[in-house]
Amino acid sequence: MLIDLRSIPPHGLTARGEEAPSIIDIQDPGAEFYRPIQYDLDISLAGNILLVRGRLTTVVRFTCSRCLKKFEAPLEIKDFQVQREVTDRGETIDLTDDIRTDIILAVSVKPLCQPECRGICPSCGQDLNQGSCDCSVERSVSPFAELDKIKF
Repeated sequence: MLIDLRSIPPHGLTARGEEAPSIIDIQDPGAEFYRPIQYDLDISLAGNILLVRGRLTTVVRFTCSRCLKKFEAPLEIKDFQVQREVTDRGETIDLTDDIRTDIILAVSVKPLCQPECRGICPSCGQDLNQGSCDCSVERSVSPFAELDKIKF
């Protein structure tokens, strides 16, 4: 997103629009950005400082980290903020990297299709959200179990 500093009036301006999802540019099989990133920003100049505040929204297609199903979830950044020093009022400022960084940081490390997702059985692969399996769950003895017996 490019901002031409000459187009900012003294009272600031509001910018609404969208950016292509390709600006995210990450190769993550667990998070696919395929919808435009919408923005609603207030842009102003305070002396030699560019201030940008607003909101970013999009929808992301995730892979659940427990059951491996694909699901979509909204991603919203309510407090997007950028502050840049301006040396020349005739320049154009590119906010693409700032938008990209905030969106990537907002993506969950372990996305879940639902908070109660039970995942899949490690033995047979049954989706435990759809029902139980007949596998007997064997708990292996931890190699650290002997340390629990030590008394201090």
